[in-house]
Amino acid sequence: MLRQRCPTGLHVGSILYSALFYVDDRTGKATATIYEEVVRSIRRRPNSSPDSAPYVKTVTRIEGLTWLTKAPASRRGGKLSKAPFEPCWATYIPEICQKYFSSAGELPYGLHTTRLLAIKSALSGMTDELSWYVKEIAGKGDAGVPEGEYLEELLREKGELERCVRLAKTTLTKERNKKKNKK
Repeated sequence: MLRQRCPTGLHVGSILYSALFYVDDRTGKATATIYEEVVRSIRRRPNSSPDSAPYVKTVTRIEGLTWLTKAPASRRGGKLSKAPFEPCWATYIPEICQKYFSSAGELPYGLHTTRLLAIKSALSGMTDELSWYVKEIAGKGDAGVPEGEYLEELLREKGELERCVRLAKTTLTKERNKKKNKK
């Protein structure tokens, strides 16, 4: 799927979405995760010209890692506060949870303005990857047919990817139905 243009009405607090579908190694279940990417700042780079495009910083909202909903435990052995805790951003946010991009161009690959577009983009990428697996397993003419452990690994990965595609399609249908029911 093509990348989406950066919206002109993007402001601090705007929410963008990205979707991730994977098979959990421990449980063997296909899992869908739709992340919210919150715009934290829009600034020009230092020492840049006044007419240069500002850069946008987004942070992935992951409960317990970047977004705190419970008060952290006291480490000093003192009494815990009885005051109610309001959800807030963590004081430390890992680099992997941060994205920077120019507001003049397109949004980064996989980042979209709606949940539906994020799911469609992930589904499009997985179907492209699935076609690659089909070609690789069938063999590439002169290169010959893959053999042994490599073929087994390809078949296993293709099976996992097919499960993820199925899950993405059902998630897409559920998201469309949510949209229809809201009207």
